[in-house]
Amino acid sequence: MRVQVEDTVTLEAPGELVYAVLADADRYRDWLPGVSATEILAQEGDITVVELRAAPGGGGNARGAALSVELIHSPPTALHFSQVDLYAGLGVTGRLKLAGDGATTTVHGRLTRRLPFFAWRRKARLRKFLAQGLEALAARAAQLASATEEAAIDAAGDPGETERRKILEVTRRPDGSTRVWYRGEVLR
Repeated sequence: MRVQVEDTVTLEAPGELVYAVLADADRYRDWLPGVSATEILAQEGDITVVELRAAPGGGGNARGAALSVELIHSPPTALHFSQVDLYAGLGVTGRLKLAGDGATTTVHGRLTRRLPFFAWRRKARLRKFLAQGLEALAARAAQLASATEEAAIDAAGDPGETERRKILEVTRRPDGSTRVWYRGEVLR
């Protein structure tokens, strides 16, 4: 049996920032509900295979239940994913599609799960998981968009610091304004 759910959320953050959060699979543990650890298993071009692990004791496993997912990046507007440790075709696939006007971003999520025919009640659980994931993404994007902590790059843009730039940096300037850098380019 195939179950599909969809949901949409509008975020008060630029699309580049939202996509940066989605593309950073190693940081999913920081914001995705139920994920306590992540490990990049393989990465090539726009494809990343990541293992997502639940808290120890979850799923009857002393180390925590694990799920291996292949992420296919289509920058800057989509992220497709599929579970790669499937059994008999059962598992989760889906996509997150981004659209926006610069200041806000709409994220449309769709999850599809193949289940045994007797598990139709899990649709509500799948819908709740998608809603919680989009809500957590919104919170993480808002946190990054309005960050107040100092970043590795100072407000003057010291050339010596450019060697250490990360994909996403947030700098609080002396006048109180915030500057967001994405791959070395100023977003705001």
